[in-house]
Amino acid sequence: MVQVKKAEGREQILRAAQKLFEEKGYAATSMREIAVQSGTAASNLYVYFPSKLSILFAVYGPWFRQQLVDLQERARAIGDPEARLREILVTLWDRLPSANNGFANNIMQALSLAQPSEGYSRDLLHWAEAIVAELIDTCRPPTARTGVDGDALAHIIFMAFDGFAMNYKLVGRAKRMDRCIEAMSQLVLGPSRHAAGRV
Repeated sequence: MVQVKKAEGREQILRAAQKLFEEKGYAATSMREIAVQSGTAASNLYVYFPSKLSILFAVYGPWFRQQLVDLQERARAIGDPEARLREILVTLWDRLPSANNGFANNIMQALSLAQPSEGYSRDLLHWAEAIVAELIDTCRPPTARTGVDGDALAHIIFMAFDGFAMNYKLVGRAKRMDRCIEAMSQLVLGPSRHAAGRV
């Protein structure tokens, strides 16, 4: 019975936090507000989570992981490498940054405010980059793979994801999104392959 109550309490906290993060953003949401919204004392939050940052990752992590698993399935079903790459980039740079009213921007807020004592872990980022590196590699012809570090390429794509998430929250969809995707496609596929695919 105690374990059931603990699980219920944890879920109430996560639901309350998600609602507040979506409405107010991470920076403007306090632990006290999460406690009030979830119907518990602020001190009880720390029984379940060591910090507000850990609450955000408990909300965002499972959702984000599922988005990338879904992307893997969609991308693997696309035969044409250029179309597959476009699906990957559109998902990471356009769909996910705008999903849930720009919820990904909460991660930007959280990381810009994080203290070393909050125990930020890069596990989610490393997992996501490994997925994307593997997917990107399936799009690249062997000649484009030579001398280009796929892991570094995935990291660059995620750095751009951060920027697109912030941009979406500030002004909406990036006006140069299509041009950015086109440019990255040329870089990833190589100019000759990219041009050949357009003939």
